[in-house]
Amino acid sequence: MHISTMLRMEWFIKNYIDTNERKRLLDIGSYSVNGSYRDLLEGYNVEYVGLDIEAGPNVDVVPENIYCWDCLEDESFDYIISGQAFEHIEFPWLTIKEIYKKLKPGGIVCITAPSGGPEHKYPYDCYRYFSDGFRALAKFAGLTVINISVAGAPDHSVSWEWDCAFNDVYMIATKYQDGQDLNCLPKLTYERRLNEVENWKLRYYFLERWIDEEDRNKKVKDFLKNNRCGMVCVYGYGYIGKLIVQEIKKIAGIKLIIIDRAINDGDLEGIPCYSLKNSLDVDNVSTWRDEFTKPQRIPQIENTDNVLMIITVLDHNRDLRLYLNTIFENIPKYYIDEII
Repeated sequence: MHISTMLRMEWFIKNYIDTNERKRLLDIGSYSVNGSYRDLLEGYNVEYVGLDIEAGPNVDVVPENIYCWDCLEDESFDYIISGQAFEHIEFPWLTIKEIYKKLKPGGIVCITAPSGGPEHKYPYDCYRYFSDGFRALAKFAGLTVINISVAGAPDHSVSWEWDCAFNDVYMIATKYQDGQDLNCLPKLTYERRLNEVENWKLRYYFLERWIDEEDRNKKVKDFLKNNRCGMVCVYGYGYIGKLIVQEIKKIAGIKLIIIDRAINDGDLEGIPCYSLKNSLDVDNVSTWRDEFTKPQRIPQIENTDNVLMIITVLDHNRDLRLYLNTIFENIPKYYIDEII
């Protein structure tokens, strides 16, 4: 179980599990290979039942027919969850039908599965899902979707652990019953979609609008004021980076540092500059950390609480922030299109 799937299931449990009375929860694909969701329910008034295709750690029920759970009573569970299992199921449309049958009217389902990531057979690795795929499964079974997100998070400022190469799709749905109010239920709305072409189109659209604005400084200025920022590290000194530096220089009381792979250490019109020579390769993470966390490397940012980083490089999948979080662990980071 990668960390991000645990965080998303923990979010679901905290926001959806009713603690006022005893509930029943069924976990599909519960076999503990490298962790399970059971521990997340500690302290909750929940009867946990783990179901999988073979006996083992954290498995309570092994159906004789993996696509027909006659050993479980219909409409007997308040919650059904499944994480990192649906990519391994050969016929998921049959599984989603069984989930519908075992769920009580008004009951809630939470399913998460990868949209990317490497092959991993347990015993098969059949699918990668997107939001439309999960929506189609829910429609086939008769479930009503509450929320579907791709690598969704509560907001853009959550820790890097929410990022993962598997880029999980996350669905919350219900077996709808009359009078059920779905509008007030919590949703993961901030997404990190790996959709290169559309991402670039949208981000450049916002950047072009911002560049053409007469008072383009205002959005950056308001953002820094709201974050009570006293120092900005600008990562990337290309065309957009230079524009950002020009705008921040106009704001009184804001100190600047420039970090870029294509510049040399030194000063640029009085602004300290630092080079990042290593390529963005995961194998070099320890090298980056060793180099950039030395106090003498960038002394200005040591012991400073009001520093943030603006990333002006338009990478296509947002993995850059994950790597920069490894190097600069305690500095909040924002892509320029998030600010404007």
